[in-house]
Amino acid sequence: MEIAKVEGHVSLIRDTSSNAILNTNSVEYNNYITLKRQKENETFIMNNLQSEVDFLKKEIIELKDTLRGLLNEIRSKQN
Repeated sequence: MEIAKVEGHVSLIRDTSSNAILNTNSVEYNNYITLKRQKENETFIMNNLQSEVDFLKKEIIELKDTLRGLLNEIRSKQN
């Protein structure tokens, strides 16, 4: 693998055979991986929270419908 320095970047090199840019700074890489995992975890949590909110909305609608039905039954028996 032949490499070349990337101008203006101390920790970046280019693999001249594949033209890929590689980061040679393991601290930066580890920070990137940590941030990526945190974002994925946040996305997972948000998706779960959204699912729970949607479920609770449906439950509330069902409760309201049940209460309305009971109220209508009570009113019809009073008349």
